[in-house]
Amino acid sequence: MDGDLHNAAERIIRRFGGQSALAALLGRRQSTVQHWATTGRIPSQWHGALMSLARQRGVILEPKDFVATEPRPIKPATGKLGVLLVGLGAVSTTFIAGVENARRGYGKPIGSLTQMATIRRGKRTDHRAPLIKDFVPLAPLDEATQRRRLDKH
Repeated sequence: MDGDLHNAAERIIRRFGGQSALAALLGRRQSTVQHWATTGRIPSQWHGALMSLARQRGVILEPKDFVATEPRPIKPATGKLGVLLVGLGAVSTTFIAGVENARRGYGKPIGSLTQMATIRRGKRTDHRAPLIKDFVPLAPLDEATQRRRLDKH
């Protein structure tokens, strides 16, 4: 019926007759409902009101309808990786040294959650826990770039 619409908010809005119709029913401006359609989500403070309105008007609406059903694709990382370091104290210089050490192959990025840790997919008994860096496209450390900015006070 309304599966061709792009996001959960648009599907719900359509069920109430469109942006203007839903805005009028809620006593809000059309731009508020338009924002929901644009962002793809309806703020949680409106869920209860919409569920009540749906019951009153005979609109089929369930809590699961507020959740996006389609996965959002994650674009691969491109370009240079930049890290802004405020000040060059012990933590910053240790970070720089660690990145350079890992980039040159002298050591592993110990302590780097994204490089060393895993993410569990499903139940523990499924034994599906790929490394985060293999699951989410991240910029590799060798694309890190260094620039220094020295502010004179």
